[in-house]
Amino acid sequence: MLALVGLGYLWTPQIVTCYFARQWARESPGLNAVPRPLTDLRIDSGKGTTVELYGYTIEAPWADIEFTKDVRIASSVGFKSGANILLFDPNGDPSILSIIQGMDEKQNAKIRDVLGSDTVRSEYDFSKAVYFITANDISLWMSRQRAARAIILMNIKSSQVSSRNPDTFLLETALFRGFQEGSPDVEGVRGRQVRIRLFDSDGKELQLVISAKKGASLTQAQINRVIQSIRPAVSSR
Repeated sequence: MLALVGLGYLWTPQIVTCYFARQWARESPGLNAVPRPLTDLRIDSGKGTTVELYGYTIEAPWADIEFTKDVRIASSVGFKSGANILLFDPNGDPSILSIIQGMDEKQNAKIRDVLGSDTVRSEYDFSKAVYFITANDISLWMSRQRAARAIILMNIKSSQVSSRNPDTFLLETALFRGFQEGSPDVEGVRGRQVRIRLFDSDGKELQLVISAKKGASLTQAQINRVIQSIRPAVSSR
């Protein structure tokens, strides 16, 4: 009996981690999905237009601009075809990693010990660790430190991944690397939508949402054209 109690004490973090990880995965199967290479690399060549948002130029594969709108944390461009590009302010709300890095040295060291120095090396590495964690990576035999790392990353992933459109893809351009959350082939109640997260060589992140209203078209080739075209505007260099 004492041996069982002792094992229960030693394994408590692992047991809790396994339980919650599998519970989250049952509720949102997308938590067990990991990013995969994008196979559709076609780029739309139709008539488009170039817009500038937050010091970046973006080539949109639509020319029929209907409106531009600025709010506190983002700017959007809407098109008569039903498409929309929303870019979040790159200098807006702080990321989870920047909050961690802003902690005092003692707290920061504890976080690094748990998550691993490679995980907190950059915004891209931190995001990659979140996207690639799955419930299948967690077992009763892992160390307490690994269990703590897993539950933190799974908790973050559970708030990011859509259960309706869980596919995630790896992205790379001449200036950025990153991730695409969702597939344009999936049409929800409000239409089609993908979230793009791009990281430059300095670790700065750009977040975009590319969407189309219910019944409007949105293709991967159109999304690729937007992603591949993003450049710092001449005036901001």
